[in-house]
Amino acid sequence: MIGERRSGADDRVARLAAVVGCLLAAVAVGGGAVRDGLFLTILRAEHLPEVMLASSALCLASAGLALRLVARHGLGNVLSLVAALGGGAFAVECLLVGAYPRAVAWAVYLHVVLLGSIPFVGCSAVLNGLGRENGRRGLWLATAGVVLGSAAGALLVERATAWLGARVALLVLALLCAALAAITRRFPQLGASDASDGWGISELRRSRCLRILAVLGALVGVASLCADYVLKLEASRTFGSLHSLVAFFALFYVTTVVVGFSMNAWLPRPALERFGIGATLATLPAVLLLAGVFALGLTRLWTCALLKGTQIVLDTSLFRAAREQLVAHFGPEADRHGGWAAGGSPVHAGEVAAGALLLGFVALAARLPTTVLVGVVTFCAAVGLWASYRVSQRYVAELRANLRAGSVRIEPHEVADATTRGLLAEAMSSSEREQMLAELRRLRRSRVGVMEPPPTPSQPPESRHPGDSALLDTLGELTAAEPSRVLAALQNGSLDTRALPQVIALLANDRMWDAAAGALRRCASTAAGQLSDALLDPRQPFAVRRRIPRLLGEVKSSRVVAALVEALNDEELEVRRRSGRALHQIAVVRPELRPEPWVVHEAAMREIELLPQPEAQTAADPSAQRRARAQLRHVLTLAGLGGEPEAFELVAHALESEDENAHATAVQYLDSVLPAHLRKLMSHLGQTAVDGGASRSRQELLEELSRLGTASTDVEESLPPPAAE
Repeated sequence: MIGERRSGADDRVARLAAVVGCLLAAVAVGGGAVRDGLFLTILRAEHLPEVMLASSALCLASAGLALRLVARHGLGNVLSLVAALGGGAFAVECLLVGAYPRAVAWAVYLHVVLLGSIPFVGCSAVLNGLGRENGRRGLWLATAGVVLGSAAGALLVERATAWLGARVALLVLALLCAALAAITRRFPQLGASDASDGWGISELRRSRCLRILAVLGALVGVASLCADYVLKLEASRTFGSLHSLVAFFALFYVTTVVVGFSMNAWLPRPALERFGIGATLATLPAVLLLAGVFALGLTRLWTCALLKGTQIVLDTSLFRAAREQLVAHFGPEADRHGGWAAGGSPVHAGEVAAGALLLGFVALAARLPTTVLVGVVTFCAAVGLWASYRVSQRYVAELRANLRAGSVRIEPHEVADATTRGLLAEAMSSSEREQMLAELRRLRRSRVGVMEPPPTPSQPPESRHPGDSALLDTLGELTAAEPSRVLAALQNGSLDTRALPQVIALLANDRMWDAAAGALRRCASTAAGQLSDALLDPRQPFAVRRRIPRLLGEVKSSRVVAALVEALNDEELEVRRRSGRALHQIAVVRPELRPEPWVVHEAAMREIELLPQPEAQTAADPSAQRRARAQLRHVLTLAGLGGEPEAFELVAHALESEDENAHATAVQYLDSVLPAHLRKLMSHLGQTAVDGGASRSRQELLEELSRLGTASTDVEESLPPPAAE
């Protein structure tokens, strides 16, 4: 019953979030189209530099205030307040547009720009929050809401302008803001931020990487505002009426919002995991450089739209994700959760300030040809590409130094990009290797009677082991060529824990792994940290990594659970499967250590996508069939970790049995308990009902499975890794 209520609550929140995302997108797209169309119709393009300069100054001044409001009151409350204020402003402008058109054009432009960043942050929060809480289904719902809202907002303002003019378009926007304010009051906190009020100036002073990142942000800001100016200038030359301008900008903004938020929902994490921070960060300047060169050769409205659209789409997806991931490892702890990510960092200030200076120059200097401004965009993109490379270099150098010095501590499960993961693995292996080599050198010196230097403060006398000679002997035995000597060393009950790296390496030896596992079990609590590191290090032999989860399953600690959860993302099925079994083993004994349901359900959804179809299993060879059974067992283990592990264990045994009644009962039980985002699993089971059993409750089905007591073949044996993985 509790699971049903929670599932129902999650579904309600997901649907409500989709509605919020729909209204946010409608306001953002409709407001932007009316803002640009109204201003270019009434005041023309020659006033664009002044209004863009004023809006940049307002954004810079209000960024810190917005962060403090979100930090203190939560994004949901702030979003409701901003929507109410925006709706009131649109209503007043609707009343005054006939009498004071020029003043209203300025007011609409400034207030839409000033308040428009909040809808974007709100949409990002909806997408990210739904991805965490509801997995892929939540992301689909939120993305669908943004897509529908963008199209609806564009269509509403375009039709209103065509039929009844600017006054009705402003009224439509006021009504949309009122609906958004009313709905967000009912919405749970979209993420009350832990953002600090500070702007991170001290971090800029300490880190050269962040200083170069601020320069990169300034270059992107200059390119963004120049591309924006060029696009609006070309649009004012091409279209002469309010309706045609609103229609063009509505189409432009709906396209960029849909593509940008779709990319933001699905691409950043795979890009970071595959290519790392540097390559992901360089995507924006690289693509912007190509688009700028193209626009220089053919300066038309559509090439300028392509230039600006490219900047918006990549800035709100890949570039933003890479920048947030990079800053997270240098900013203070509070900024990791909100301050830097929300745009209140010096990086964002650099963008706005640099853009304001450039537009001030444009406003005060002689008129510049369009090609010159496109050239500025292209130049900024080229320099930004170099800056991205330098940021990546400095990030690697500074993070490596911080990790070695111990001034930064990063848990493996917190890492979302290939660059940081590689540095973390390098630091761990380097630390262990240097420690072992230093210990061996010291022991050899002591054997030949060389006096050792006095211990350093970091190595006090009490940390020195009296059995140094015994450690050297043990290491020699563990690396001996004779198997009998290695086995004798492993079976020694007083194994020195400083020799653990060599013992872990012996897990790769098919003749020695059982004895090595026994030695590690005797000191499992002490070895848990090194075992976790080896499990998550892709450079370790596959045979080592596949045998570690069973050992970790005997250590009931939150650190071990975090490592096993991270291993659920491994490329090898055998590592993922055994990590899931180890989590199940821990959850049965210590339920309070179970990972969050959305974490294991997200892993289960990924595994379901890899399951072969039933008809493919029938035609497959025995090895492939055995692998498919192991995959299905793994999915059920993960699903059980998010619900009732023992019940799903019974289901797994029943599905692997030859008893058709047990199989059908298990299918019916799954049909009654699986959440919506895991129901795709049912298509892989081949049978969906039990004759005469449709009226049985879940408890009755579970009792039936327990009574049948089916025994299945445990699939813990090794699986041949397929070429596809």
